Amino acid sequence: MTTLRIATLNTWKCDGSYEKRLAVMVGQLQKEQLDILCCQEVFRSMDGRFDTVSTLAAELGMNYSFASARPKKRVFLGKKIDSYSGMAVLTRSGIPILYSHTMPLPEVEKDKDRTAQFIVLRSNGNGILVVNLHLSHLKGAENLRREQLRTVLSHPILEKNYAAVILCGDFNEGADPSVSYLKNDLKYNIRDGYLAGGGKKNVSSVHLKKNKRKQERIDHIFILEDRSNPLAKLSLCNSRVILDRPECGIYPSDHCGITLDLKISRIKGGEHAQLSHFLSFAPNLYNRVQYPV
Repeated sequence: MTTLRIATLNTWKCDGSYEKRLAVMVGQLQKEQLDILCCQEVFRSMDGRFDTVSTLAAELGMNYSFASARPKKRVFLGKKIDSYSGMAVLTRSGIPILYSHTMPLPEVEKDKDRTAQFIVLRSNGNGILVVNLHLSHLKGAENLRREQLRTVLSHPILEKNYAAVILCGDFNEGADPSVSYLKNDLKYNIRDGYLAGGGKKNVSSVHLKKNKRKQERIDHIFILEDRSNPLAKLSLCNSRVILDRPECGIYPSDHCGITLDLKISRIKGGEHAQLSHFLSFAPNLYNRVQYPV
């Protein structure tokens, strides 16, 4: 059996007291001993001088893959600079990133340049697909978010077999609408990992009271299981909210993190089935994968 501790966190770009927040973020994440961390709104200046994910990777001793998204000028340390609000997946040493791919999501004029990030990992012989998402934040954009999810689920990478498929990130809506939609997918069963792992109901994953959105859990980790040909038995536990407390009045982000432990028990014969699928990724092995210095 393999146990992986997975978390998702919206890192809030360069807003607030960025440098102080980043220090608090690092300190609290170090205590979690994560295996996989999915981040959204990852700030990176276009000149490369300031970069949230490389700082996290160096301090946490993790590998990472970054996907640039939502380029624009942002106010940083009192000046407007060109930057990204990107996506990133970090993995601990010993969990190699075999393949990294990004795909633009459907957009509207008021909300452009969002990207989905697909990462294939290997842990103790298990092939794992991680899909890192940040869906539209627009009020009343339920149909747009459905279209974004539909685009992600139709990607051919999901046609391959994995021990586990993890769909996570900032969905900008509660779990019920997403789960109801995802249940219509024919290939996979869907579980809200937070609730399945014993997380408390009716919690919020948004910190700031001044935030105008409804206070609810909008950050999710969904577990997708192949209905017809499962390669592993999956169980969930220890799900909880993290990074939910301030230090010296400073919160790590305007979002809390969500974490859970995923236990993977490979079904006999699953190793060979997965290996044959890994070979199809060989031409793009380690595409856009970066490692801490």
